[in-house]
Amino acid sequence: MIGNRGYATFIRDWVRQQQNLFGKFGTPRIAPEGWTRLGEGCYRIAYLSPDGVVYKVQLSGGYSYQTNEGEYRKYNNLRIAYRMPKGARFPLMCNFRIEGEDTVNAMDMVGPTLSKYEGEDRHKLIATWSSLAWTMQLGDAHHANVAVDEARKLVVPIDLGD
Repeated sequence: MIGNRGYATFIRDWVRQQQNLFGKFGTPRIAPEGWTRLGEGCYRIAYLSPDGVVYKVQLSGGYSYQTNEGEYRKYNNLRIAYRMPKGARFPLMCNFRIEGEDTVNAMDMVGPTLSKYEGEDRHKLIATWSSLAWTMQLGDAHHANVAVDEARKLVVPIDLGD
């Protein structure tokens, strides 16, 4: 298991507090002390915790088009249905149900996104990712949704939402 319920609850509560200040669908442009804001998509925002784990919080709380619970379900289904090809690996991931339908996903921090990676093997990793995204039918498969495990030279999908 990766992550912990305490950090998952803390960052979810912090995001909700910020949204109360700026509107339910507002996105915080800052991070709490000791945390780093990594980025956001249409439905979720990601933070790096002080212990190096990435936490994804749904922006609207409860149901939205892309949910943490949906991503976690897809993650588990893909791990059962597909064997990762050479040059790729699944991220470590855990889903924490905080209350009601609100969940937070925890993932390992991998490295730069493929869109920012500049290593000599970049084209090889892009080809691996393209093949993987097609095979697994990842609907939101672009280079900002995959990271590079630089130590092992592997591509790692970091957003499995549709």
